[in-house]
Amino acid sequence: MCWRRGRRWPVGRPGPETRIEREMGYSMAEFARALPAAMRDWPVKGGPVTGGDGRWVVRDGEGGEIATIEAMPLPDRLVAALRLPVLRVTIDLRRAATAPEFLRRFERGLHRGGG
Repeated sequence: MCWRRGRRWPVGRPGPETRIEREMGYSMAEFARALPAAMRDWPVKGGPVTGGDGRWVVRDGEGGEIATIEAMPLPDRLVAALRLPVLRVTIDLRRAATAPEFLRRFERGLHRGGG
C-alpha cells in the first residue's frame, strides 16, 4: 500500500516508478534533519536548495536508487493562535522491490503523534 495525503491509497504493487504526494507539518529544516534518521542505514544525499525547495535521493547499501524526494514549502496553516509550517512532499519510488520497506521507514520515522 502507498500513502497519499495521510490516507492509505491502495495499489496492488508499486510499478517501476510510483509517485506519492503528501502535505506534511514540517519546516524544511525539521524535515532535512528527520529524513536521514528515518532511512537508517540507507544513505540520503541532498537537502534544501536555494529558493526554499529541497531535493533528496535515497539509495540502498549497494548504491541503487530507491527514491527521490522533493519538498516545497507551502503557506503556514493557521489554527486559532497556532501557526504550523507545511511542506508538499513528492516521493518518486524507483523500484517496486524496495517500495514497501521505504514506505515503512518513511511513515515510522516521520510520524508525528499527539497525546
